Amino acid sequence: MQALNAHTDMYGRGTGLVTHTHADHFNLPALLEKNDATRTNAKPLAIALSASAQEYIEGTIAHLALSSGNTSRIKKLIELQPLDYFKEYEIGGFSVRTVKANHTAHGVDEYAINYLINLHNGRLLLYACDTGYYSEETWEYLKGSRVDTLILECTYAGRTDQAEFPRDHLDLLSYAKMLKRMSDIGFIDDRSTVYANHINPHQGFITTRFRIA
Repeated sequence: MQALNAHTDMYGRGTGLVTHTHADHFNLPALLEKNDATRTNAKPLAIALSASAQEYIEGTIAHLALSSGNTSRIKKLIELQPLDYFKEYEIGGFSVRTVKANHTAHGVDEYAINYLINLHNGRLLLYACDTGYYSEETWEYLKGSRVDTLILECTYAGRTDQAEFPRDHLDLLSYAKMLKRMSDIGFIDDRSTVYANHINPHQGFITTRFRIA
């Protein structure tokens, strides 16, 4: 639906950035639907993700009861590109840096990757979905950078039963603390555009506006 709303063909894309292996972020059957698209390019989908996520996905595929035809179909349609944390890569014509989130997934020692992307207009974007409150090594990595656009998860919205600095997912209070810390180190400022995403629909909020002093 998002692809339709944006008038884009997701199966015509060259590369996808995957944060981690939880099912709401990585859906293998959906990716394989490229084979059924009426209009698409003839190239496989290049999927960039953490090395531990790659190992988990390849191990999962190897243990599925698949026919040889389906196995070869997967290999034809998808190429997995493993990434290390806190590195810079050239991906799909963009300069992309990998930020280690404080959110664990299915793979061994797999933490979600958030992506710092240098856009073609010279602006910098951080796509930060499933973050938890960042660890100190991540805060240290972000020092010296400033983003024009921040997309930051606020999964648990109004929940009040989480730790002050939670792992895995933010609520409104820890979301505000993340923004405050980002502001303190100069990562965001009054020129930055900030969005909240990944909001759990069971939290009772449709839209929420608040200001970080």
